[in-house]
Amino acid sequence: MGQTLLRKNRIARTSGEHRHDFPQLLLGCRGVTECEFDRNGQGVGPDTMVLVPGDASHGYEGKGEDSELLVIDIQFDDPAVQLFESTAERALNDHLFNSPRFLDMSPSIRSLVAHAAWQLGHPTTTGDSGQVLAQQWALMLIAQIYQTLEQSSEHASRRQALSPALLNRLIDQRIADPLDNRQLAHLLNMSVSRLHRLFVAEFEATPQQYIMNRRMEWARHWLRLGQKPVGVIALDLGFADTASFSRAFQRCCGVSPSRFRQQQPGLSAV
Repeated sequence: MGQTLLRKNRIARTSGEHRHDFPQLLLGCRGVTECEFDRNGQGVGPDTMVLVPGDASHGYEGKGEDSELLVIDIQFDDPAVQLFESTAERALNDHLFNSPRFLDMSPSIRSLVAHAAWQLGHPTTTGDSGQVLAQQWALMLIAQIYQTLEQSSEHASRRQALSPALLNRLIDQRIADPLDNRQLAHLLNMSVSRLHRLFVAEFEATPQQYIMNRRMEWARHWLRLGQKPVGVIALDLGFADTASFSRAFQRCCGVSPSRFRQQQPGLSAV
Protein backbone atom coordinates (compact mmCIF):
# COMPACT_ATOMS: atom_id res chain seq x y z
CA MET A 1 0.00 0.00 0.00
CA GLY A 2 1.51 3.31 -1.09
CA GLN A 3 1.38 6.65 0.67
CA THR A 4 0.73 9.94 -1.05
CA LEU A 5 3.42 12.29 0.23
CA LEU A 6 4.72 15.75 -0.58
CA ARG A 7 8.47 15.82 -1.16
CA LYS A 8 11.07 18.34 -2.20
CA ASN A 9 12.99 17.49 -5.36
CA ARG A 10 16.10 19.59 -5.96
CA ILE A 11 16.66 19.48 -9.70
CA ALA A 12 19.57 21.95 -9.86
CA ARG A 13 21.12 21.61 -13.36
CA THR A 14 20.26 17.95 -13.90
CA SER A 15 18.04 16.71 -16.71
CA GLY A 16 16.33 13.51 -17.76
CA GLU A 17 13.21 11.85 -19.10
CA HIS A 18 11.00 9.23 -17.49
CA ARG A 19 7.50 7.90 -17.05
CA HIS A 20 5.65 6.15 -14.22
CA ASP A 21 2.32 4.41 -13.75
CA PHE A 22 0.98 6.95 -11.23
CA PRO A 23 0.04 10.60 -11.76
CA GLN A 24 2.07 13.42 -10.29
CA LEU A 25 1.64 17.01 -9.23
CA LEU A 26 4.73 19.14 -9.86
CA LEU A 27 4.70 22.45 -8.01
CA GLY A 28 7.25 25.15 -8.77
CA CYS A 29 9.18 25.94 -5.62
CA ARG A 30 12.43 27.74 -6.50
CA GLY A 31 14.24 28.64 -9.69
CA VAL A 32 13.00 27.35 -13.04
CA THR A 33 12.71 23.76 -14.25
CA GLU A 34 11.86 23.11 -17.88
CA CYS A 35 9.26 20.34 -18.28
CA GLU A 36 8.27 18.83 -21.62
CA PHE A 37 5.57 16.47 -22.93
CA ASP A 38 5.86 15.41 -26.58
CA ARG A 39 7.60 18.65 -27.57
CA ASN A 40 5.14 20.75 -25.55
CA GLY A 41 7.32 22.35 -22.91
CA GLN A 42 7.27 25.19 -20.43
CA GLY A 43 9.38 26.57 -17.62
CA VAL A 44 8.03 25.73 -14.18
CA GLY A 45 8.75 28.40 -11.59
CA PRO A 46 7.27 29.40 -8.23
CA ASP A 47 3.95 30.42 -9.83
CA THR A 48 3.41 27.32 -12.02
CA MET A 49 2.24 23.75 -11.49
CA VAL A 50 2.15 20.74 -13.77
CA LEU A 51 -0.44 17.95 -13.79
CA VAL A 52 1.24 14.77 -15.01
CA PRO A 53 -1.03 11.81 -15.93
CA GLY A 54 0.14 8.29 -15.17
CA ASP A 55 2.19 6.76 -18.02
CA ALA A 56 2.84 10.20 -19.55
CA SER A 57 6.47 10.38 -20.68
CA HIS A 58 7.99 13.71 -19.68
CA GLY A 59 11.37 15.34 -19.66
CA TYR A 60 12.85 17.83 -17.20
CA GLU A 61 15.86 20.13 -17.09
CA GLY A 62 16.91 22.43 -14.28
CA LYS A 63 17.89 25.91 -15.44
CA GLY A 64 19.97 26.83 -12.42
CA GLU A 65 21.46 25.55 -9.18
CA ASP A 66 18.36 26.77 -7.34
CA SER A 67 15.88 24.80 -9.50
CA GLU A 68 13.58 22.91 -7.15
CA LEU A 69 10.11 21.38 -7.29
CA LEU A 70 7.63 20.10 -4.77
CA VAL A 71 6.34 16.74 -5.98
CA ILE A 72 3.26 14.70 -5.04
CA ASP A 73 3.09 11.11 -6.30
CA ILE A 74 -0.59 10.15 -6.28
CA GLN A 75 -1.06 6.63 -4.91
CA PHE A 76 -4.60 5.46 -5.54
CA ASP A 77 -4.33 2.61 -3.04
CA ASP A 78 -3.64 5.13 -0.27
CA PRO A 79 -6.71 5.02 2.06
CA ALA A 80 -6.49 8.79 2.51
CA VAL A 81 -6.75 9.33 -1.27
CA GLN A 82 -9.59 6.81 -1.49
CA LEU A 83 -11.45 8.67 1.26
CA PHE A 84 -10.99 11.96 -0.60
CA GLU A 85 -12.26 10.46 -3.86
CA SER A 86 -15.30 8.97 -2.11
CA THR A 87 -16.47 12.50 -1.21
CA ALA A 88 -15.41 14.21 -4.46
CA GLU A 89 -17.84 14.70 -7.33
CA ARG A 90 -15.34 13.40 -9.90
CA ALA A 91 -12.40 11.00 -9.72
CA LEU A 92 -8.94 12.55 -9.60
CA ASN A 93 -7.92 10.84 -12.84
CA ASP A 94 -10.94 12.29 -14.64
CA HIS A 95 -10.76 15.77 -13.19
CA LEU A 96 -7.05 16.49 -12.74
CA PHE A 97 -5.07 13.98 -14.75
CA ASN A 98 -6.94 13.42 -18.00
CA SER A 99 -4.11 15.14 -19.94
CA PRO A 100 -0.77 16.87 -19.23
CA ARG A 101 -1.37 20.47 -18.19
CA PHE A 102 0.65 23.51 -17.18
CA LEU A 103 -1.38 25.79 -14.91
CA ASP A 104 -0.79 29.05 -13.08
CA MET A 105 -1.09 28.75 -9.32
CA SER A 106 -3.76 30.79 -7.63
CA PRO A 107 -2.56 33.10 -4.83
CA SER A 108 -3.90 30.71 -2.20
CA ILE A 109 -2.06 27.74 -3.71
CA ARG A 110 1.17 29.77 -4.04
CA SER A 111 0.92 30.63 -0.36
CA LEU A 112 0.39 26.98 0.62
CA VAL A 113 3.30 25.82 -1.55
CA ALA A 114 5.66 28.40 -0.05
CA HIS A 115 4.68 27.43 3.50
CA ALA A 116 4.90 23.70 2.75
CA ALA A 117 8.39 24.14 1.25
CA TRP A 118 9.55 26.02 4.32
CA GLN A 119 8.08 23.45 6.71
CA LEU A 120 9.46 20.42 4.85
CA GLY A 121 12.91 22.03 4.88
CA HIS A 122 12.84 22.77 8.59
CA PRO A 123 15.43 20.77 10.58
CA THR A 124 12.75 19.43 12.97
CA THR A 125 10.73 17.86 10.11
CA THR A 126 12.17 14.34 10.25
CA GLY A 127 11.20 10.76 11.02
CA ASP A 128 7.60 9.66 11.55
CA SER A 129 6.35 13.17 12.29
CA GLY A 130 7.92 14.38 9.05
CA GLN A 131 6.15 11.64 7.09
CA VAL A 132 2.80 12.49 8.67
CA LEU A 133 3.37 16.15 7.82
CA ALA A 134 4.30 15.26 4.24
CA GLN A 135 1.06 13.31 3.81
CA GLN A 136 -1.05 16.06 5.35
CA TRP A 137 0.49 18.64 3.04
CA ALA A 138 -0.01 16.39 0.02
CA LEU A 139 -3.70 15.89 0.74
CA MET A 140 -4.24 19.56 1.55
CA LEU A 141 -2.66 20.64 -1.74
CA ILE A 142 -4.57 18.02 -3.74
CA ALA A 143 -7.84 19.19 -2.18
CA GLN A 144 -7.05 22.86 -2.80
CA ILE A 145 -6.04 22.28 -6.43
CA TYR A 146 -9.07 20.04 -7.02
CA GLN A 147 -11.39 22.69 -5.59
CA THR A 148 -9.79 25.50 -7.60
CA LEU A 149 -10.10 23.58 -10.86
CA GLU A 150 -13.63 22.46 -9.99
CA GLN A 151 -14.68 26.07 -9.46
CA SER A 152 -13.02 27.10 -12.72
CA SER A 153 -14.61 24.19 -14.59
CA GLU A 154 -17.98 24.88 -13.01
CA HIS A 155 -17.81 28.53 -14.03
CA ALA A 156 -16.84 27.66 -17.61
CA SER A 157 -19.48 24.96 -17.97
CA ARG A 158 -22.05 27.28 -16.42
CA ARG A 159 -21.30 29.95 -19.01
CA GLN A 160 -21.48 27.37 -21.80
CA ALA A 161 -24.37 25.16 -20.65
CA LEU A 162 -26.53 27.91 -19.18
CA SER A 163 -26.41 30.34 -22.06
CA PRO A 164 -29.71 32.26 -21.83
CA ALA A 165 -30.08 32.05 -25.61
CA LEU A 166 -29.79 28.24 -25.51
CA LEU A 167 -32.05 27.89 -22.48
CA ASN A 168 -34.73 30.15 -23.96
CA ARG A 169 -34.64 28.23 -27.23
CA LEU A 170 -35.11 24.90 -25.42
CA ILE A 171 -37.91 26.30 -23.28
CA ASP A 172 -39.65 27.96 -26.22
CA GLN A 173 -39.64 24.69 -28.17
CA ARG A 174 -41.76 23.19 -25.38
CA ILE A 175 -43.61 26.31 -24.26
CA ALA A 176 -47.02 24.61 -24.48
CA ASP A 177 -45.73 21.50 -22.68
CA PRO A 178 -43.14 22.86 -20.23
CA LEU A 179 -39.98 20.87 -19.54
CA ASP A 180 -39.52 19.32 -16.12
CA ASN A 181 -36.09 19.28 -14.44
CA ARG A 182 -35.24 15.77 -15.60
CA GLN A 183 -35.99 16.60 -19.25
CA LEU A 184 -34.01 19.85 -19.16
CA ALA A 185 -31.06 18.16 -17.44
CA HIS A 186 -31.06 15.48 -20.15
CA LEU A 187 -31.03 18.12 -22.91
CA LEU A 188 -28.09 19.87 -21.20
CA ASN A 189 -26.26 16.58 -20.55
CA MET A 190 -26.00 16.94 -16.78
CA SER A 191 -27.51 15.53 -13.61
CA VAL A 192 -30.65 17.01 -12.08
CA SER A 193 -28.74 18.01 -8.93
CA ARG A 194 -26.06 19.79 -10.96
CA LEU A 195 -28.72 21.52 -13.04
CA HIS A 196 -30.34 22.90 -9.89
CA ARG A 197 -27.00 24.00 -8.42
CA LEU A 198 -25.91 25.80 -11.61
CA PHE A 199 -29.23 27.60 -12.03
CA VAL A 200 -29.18 28.89 -8.46
CA ALA A 201 -25.55 30.03 -8.84
CA GLU A 202 -26.05 31.70 -12.23
CA PHE A 203 -29.61 33.06 -12.06
CA GLU A 204 -30.50 32.94 -8.34
CA ALA A 205 -33.54 30.91 -9.39
CA THR A 206 -34.44 27.24 -9.62
CA PRO A 207 -34.87 25.72 -13.10
CA GLN A 208 -38.67 25.77 -12.73
CA GLN A 209 -38.65 29.39 -11.60
CA TYR A 210 -36.57 30.28 -14.66
CA ILE A 211 -38.95 28.38 -16.96
CA MET A 212 -41.96 30.09 -15.35
CA ASN A 213 -40.33 33.49 -15.84
CA ARG A 214 -39.82 32.69 -19.53
CA ARG A 215 -43.46 31.65 -19.87
CA MET A 216 -44.48 34.94 -18.27
CA GLU A 217 -42.33 36.84 -20.78
CA TRP A 218 -44.39 35.26 -23.55
CA ALA A 219 -47.59 36.02 -21.64
CA ARG A 220 -46.73 39.71 -21.39
CA HIS A 221 -45.73 39.77 -25.08
CA TRP A 222 -49.04 38.26 -26.24
CA LEU A 223 -51.07 40.41 -23.87
CA ARG A 224 -49.40 43.54 -25.26
CA LEU A 225 -50.21 42.49 -28.82
CA GLY A 226 -53.87 42.22 -27.83
CA GLN A 227 -54.73 39.56 -30.43
CA LYS A 228 -55.12 36.41 -28.31
CA PRO A 229 -57.80 35.99 -25.66
CA VAL A 230 -56.47 35.35 -22.15
CA GLY A 231 -57.85 31.79 -22.22
CA VAL A 232 -55.96 30.98 -25.43
CA ILE A 233 -52.73 32.42 -23.99
CA ALA A 234 -53.19 30.20 -20.94
CA LEU A 235 -53.48 27.05 -23.09
CA ASP A 236 -50.61 28.09 -25.40
CA LEU A 237 -48.35 28.43 -22.34
CA GLY A 238 -49.24 24.98 -21.00
CA PHE A 239 -51.63 25.98 -18.19
CA ALA A 240 -54.56 23.71 -17.45
CA ASP A 241 -57.04 26.59 -17.40
CA THR A 242 -57.38 30.37 -17.30
CA ALA A 243 -57.62 30.43 -13.52
CA SER A 244 -54.25 28.74 -12.95
CA PHE A 245 -52.64 31.01 -15.54
CA SER A 246 -54.13 34.10 -13.90
CA ARG A 247 -52.80 33.06 -10.47
CA ALA A 248 -49.30 32.49 -11.88
CA PHE A 249 -49.37 35.81 -13.73
CA GLN A 250 -50.56 37.67 -10.63
CA ARG A 251 -47.70 36.19 -8.55
CA CYS A 252 -45.14 37.12 -11.19
CA CYS A 253 -46.37 40.52 -12.37
CA GLY A 254 -48.45 41.82 -9.49
CA VAL A 255 -51.61 42.27 -11.59
CA SER A 256 -54.06 39.97 -13.35
CA PRO A 257 -53.64 39.29 -17.11
CA SER A 258 -56.80 41.28 -17.87
CA ARG A 259 -55.61 44.23 -15.81
CA PHE A 260 -52.18 44.09 -17.46
CA ARG A 261 -53.85 44.22 -20.89
CA GLN A 262 -56.03 47.16 -19.87
CA GLN A 263 -52.88 49.07 -18.91
CA GLN A 264 -51.52 48.82 -22.47
CA PRO A 265 -52.29 51.89 -24.63
CA GLY A 266 -55.19 51.32 -27.05
CA LEU A 267 -56.07 47.81 -25.73
CA SER A 268 -58.94 46.47 -23.64
CA ALA A 269 -59.39 43.23 -21.69
CA VAL A 270 -60.45 40.21 -23.76
